[in-house]
Amino acid sequence: MTSVLGVSVGASAVRVARRDTESLDGPIFRSRPVTATLERPEEPAAESIATALTETDEIGEVHAIGVAYRNEAQAGAAHAAMTRLDIDNFHVVPEVTAALGMLETSGSLGETQTLVFYDLGSSGLTVTVVDRTTGIVLSSARSDRISGDLVDRLIYDHHLELHRFTQPADAAAQLALRRVHAG
Repeated sequence: MTSVLGVSVGASAVRVARRDTESLDGPIFRSRPVTATLERPEEPAAESIATALTETDEIGEVHAIGVAYRNEAQAGAAHAAMTRLDIDNFHVVPEVTAALGMLETSGSLGETQTLVFYDLGSSGLTVTVVDRTTGIVLSSARSDRISGDLVDRLIYDHHLELHRFTQPADAAAQLALRRVHAG
């Protein structure tokens, strides 16, 4: 069985996904998140790919690795990180192209011709409208006024106000509590 490994690079996490098995309903994808840093998320992406390649019995059968990127700067950084680790059978692809490919492979699009993708990441929200037939991005906008981190913070504060838990006594306890609730 040949394999394709997909990687999405976000500001605070990297998601590694690979087609695992085939079922009557279509392909099943196995994925796992990897914590990243805001400064250089492409580094854990490349390291995750290297780890995934060494963990599999099919190392010689992974014919393609796709690394989804948000912008050209991230694409260049991901390319450089992969090259540093001597990973050569990879392609960097725009996030929207990767998402569209995944949906096409899953067969879940039906007759839909215009798609709206939203990505609520830790650092912001991106909404993109795509023509399915051509793959052309019709419109795209990004805002850092709303983000996953902001939503997490609002939920955290709301639970404090409702007295569902007490304010942690120190910074270490606060960090531990946030990890539990972000989980």
